[in-house]
Amino acid sequence: MLIQFLIIDDFAVKNLPKINIIAMKTFKHLLLAVSLMSNALMAQQVVQPKPPTPQTIKKNKEVLTQLPFDDTTSFTNAERGFIATTPNLVITKPDKAPVWNM
Repeated sequence: MLIQFLIIDDFAVKNLPKINIIAMKTFKHLLLAVSLMSNALMAQQVVQPKPPTPQTIKKNKEVLTQLPFDDTTSFTNAERGFIATTPNLVITKPDKAPVWNM
């Protein structure tokens, strides 16, 4: 919808000389700013996970019987070559806002 408005706006600016060009461009920038702010607010909303369905619970129990979860040899082998870890790893933008937080 925003892209359509910008196309119509550019068409109007080029083809309708009676329209106040400054007002149209200001309105376009205001609309873009409101759109970006609403997207940022929606991105900050936290969605709570739903509980598992009975089918999911059943399938998880089936996997527990099919795979050897008591055998920890793979974990031991993986730790053997482990060198170090980075505790509290946070990757940030240049303005120090977090992008990835482990």
